[in-house]
Amino acid sequence: MAAPSSALLAAVAIAVTVAAGCSDGESTNSLSKAQFVTQANQICTKRTHEREQGFRKSTPSDETVLKQKEVEKVVLEKSLPPYEAMVAEVSKLPPPSGEEKEVEKVVALMEGAASSAKEDLAKATPDIVEANEAVEAYGLRNCIF
Repeated sequence: MAAPSSALLAAVAIAVTVAAGCSDGESTNSLSKAQFVTQANQICTKRTHEREQGFRKSTPSDETVLKQKEVEKVVLEKSLPPYEAMVAEVSKLPPPSGEEKEVEKVVALMEGAASSAKEDLAKATPDIVEANEAVEAYGLRNCIF
C-alpha cells in the first residue's frame, strides 16, 4: 500500500479545519456560569457606581428630606439611565450553555423593572422586587435596581 501523498494529507487537513469551523449558526462563545456572573457583576458594579454618583450629585448634602416627587425625578434622571445601560450590557454577554432561557428571563425582568419605573415609579415596586429577586437568585448581586 502506497503512503498518502502530502497533497492528499494537506487537502484532508484543510477539509477537517473547514468542517470544524462550520457550525449550525449557534454561538460557540458561551461563557461558564461563573464567568457570566463575574462579568455581569463587573458591569453592574460600574453602572451602580454611576447611579450612586448621579444620585449624590442631585441630592442635598445635608439631612434635608426630599419630597416624593423630587426623589422620583432624581431616580428617573440620574439612576435609571445607568441601570438601563447595565441591562443592555448584561444582555449582550453570551449566556452560559444550557442557561439561555434563565438568563433571558432575568434580563427581561430587569428590562420590565426599568420600563415600569419609567411609566410610573410609584407603581413599579412589584416589578422591581421581582427583578431584584431573580437577579440575586442567579448570583448577580451587584445588578439590583
